[in-house]
Amino acid sequence: MKQITYLLVLFIAIAVTFSSCGKKEGLIPEPKKNYISKITEDSEVIAEFYYDEKYRVDSIVMFGKEEGTAATEPAIQNYVFLTYDAGDRNTHIRYFNKERTNIDVFIEIKYNADKLLYEMLFKKNQTWKDSSLTYEYNSSKQVIKHFRYHFENSISKNFLEYHSYLYNSKNNVTIEDIFTKVPNETKAEITYRNEYEHDEYTNPFENITFLYNITAKSSKGIIHQLSSLSHNNITKFVKKTAQGETLTGYTSKFTYNEDGYPVQEERLYFDRFDPVIIEYEYITKEGSTSSGGENNNSQKE
Repeated sequence: MKQITYLLVLFIAIAVTFSSCGKKEGLIPEPKKNYISKITEDSEVIAEFYYDEKYRVDSIVMFGKEEGTAATEPAIQNYVFLTYDAGDRNTHIRYFNKERTNIDVFIEIKYNADKLLYEMLFKKNQTWKDSSLTYEYNSSKQVIKHFRYHFENSISKNFLEYHSYLYNSKNNVTIEDIFTKVPNETKAEITYRNEYEHDEYTNPFENITFLYNITAKSSKGIIHQLSSLSHNNITKFVKKTAQGETLTGYTSKFTYNEDGYPVQEERLYFDRFDPVIIEYEYITKEGSTSSGGENNNSQKE
């Protein structure tokens, strides 16, 4: 099997109900709600998003190239399909291979009494439990911790690590501490600290809610896993060791549309001299696209 250069495997996705915005009384219209429809990196399509009649994410198509091929355009590598319950909560995610013949990952999603995401179970072929994530919230219903476990069998699971989050007054995550289990012990110790800065514009991934990484030719996460937890867009990300040594990171400059959503991101990684250009396209409930291209307000055939 040929090696895939676009690593589109790490995917953790959840979708909740979308809501539309009305218009203010008077002459100035309220900015339209924009729904992400396409992401490109350096003019190559990385992902396309499709919606149902309620403007919930119905499916996602991931693109990539295989090393050694003569193809000039990215080929479809994975399909993701989402299902919902009567309360419009995302309950299952099916992650298919590019031939749509096998389910690579099956995710079952559970909620607590407050209708907040409580647990995600990752399964192979819909049966064998592989790992799980559980979430804790503060009184403002913000995620403050998530724990990762690995299953030894269908019942027993081992704690691996947990992440804790600190928010500022603008509902943005500014610090993420990662704690890893100490081998042969029950305690966990901090191993990494991630620091974030943000702009003051609308984050298209807030409360959708996507928690996933899309990795493209730069071999780095295009959409950060924490994008859905913050109100604004990440302009700086720094990953440090527990001792404070900088390991990696990036800075971003955005261009926005008339509704205040980013349409272009110029992202410069600390280990690169040239920036990566990421572009975002949207649809609105009126059915138009905010930055050109096809209207993706339909299920992928």
